[in-house]
Amino acid sequence: MKIFLIFFFISNLVVFSNNTISSSYSYPIKNDKINIISILDAYDINYKYDAILHKLSIEHYNYRANFIDGQKFYFLDGNLSTTDNIPSSEIDGFYIDTDTTKIIVSKILDDDINIFEKSIGSVDLLYIENLSKKDEKKISRVLPQINESTSTTIDVIIIDAGHGGKDSGAVAINEKYEKDITLEYSKALFQELKKRLPKKTIKLTRDDDYFISLEDRPYMANEYIDIGTDNPKNGLFISIHANASINKNARGFEIFFLSADETSEYSRSIAKFENNPSIKLKNTNITNYTESLYSYMLIEQYQKESRYMAELIGKEILKIESIYERATTVKSALFYVLKGALMPAVLIEIGFITNQKDIDLISTQKFKNDFIKKTADGIVDFVNDFEKTKGFTE
Repeated sequence: MKIFLIFFFISNLVVFSNNTISSSYSYPIKNDKINIISILDAYDINYKYDAILHKLSIEHYNYRANFIDGQKFYFLDGNLSTTDNIPSSEIDGFYIDTDTTKIIVSKILDDDINIFEKSIGSVDLLYIENLSKKDEKKISRVLPQINESTSTTIDVIIIDAGHGGKDSGAVAINEKYEKDITLEYSKALFQELKKRLPKKTIKLTRDDDYFISLEDRPYMANEYIDIGTDNPKNGLFISIHANASINKNARGFEIFFLSADETSEYSRSIAKFENNPSIKLKNTNITNYTESLYSYMLIEQYQKESRYMAELIGKEILKIESIYERATTVKSALFYVLKGALMPAVLIEIGFITNQKDIDLISTQKFKNDFIKKTADGIVDFVNDFEKTKGFTE
């Protein structure tokens, strides 16, 4: 360790010339990864590290990036990306791939900067050189604030395909996985809303078969509406799932909104099922991050708006001739995937894939088309009502 520290300090040189600083900092490359924490600390770039989820959040002025240990997806300046060189949390820091490190550093340190790799003996290093005036290099940590949007329009609609990757969800009678059904329906709804609401930003939490934890889905949704910035947007969160039951006769579609006061013991059991994927998660409790977000929520407002959106969507879907209507369509329950979403949010159960009639129906192209169009009808009705009343203030 002493040898490493001596080498580190020798390799970090600062040369003063008149009113200009020429600085060179080097960072070891390990398996084509860099300990990004060492760079963030060196340049006093604001970040937060969640020791429970092993999640790194870089939040510097308007620039944001998010990484999770062991997850191939990550957020970079508002865009969802994937990598084969998966981020890893280790004892000495948090490691991300070298190319992504270069992108982040170049974006944040946007003055004259030169980044390059160099090998000294058997050690590979990433060098960061920058030229700036002494009095211009001022980087301060700005902690984000969670503000209610002042916009009177719905700006972003996030569609969440339930389960994915190692979490297959329920298994249908025809041996098709819930994760595949939810992705198919979510992508179809995405396309429908793009056509119906061309001026809105439509996002998917996942567009392929990969795993995203329950806790991270609302986190992603909040990223999409710029929570924590000076200009947060209004959004809607629609989570798509397919139901399952040991009772093979159970069938029909349902729609839920978030509430700690479940409609019934049945709702509580459905929430428990969806809150515990087929693969046991390392963190089954709601994270501190989500807990803190929930404390900022305008709980009454979002619950009322969520319920109203659920009722509008449910009303439209029940117009489908082939749909099976359950005794109660709109229900409340405490779903992890909805908790923490700072916007109206609902969870749709398309039908029971453990019921032969439901899975046969869900598998047809006609029903999927009808279901998607009617779901979109309900969402559009909510958007129109929201905007006509200027965010339900008139």
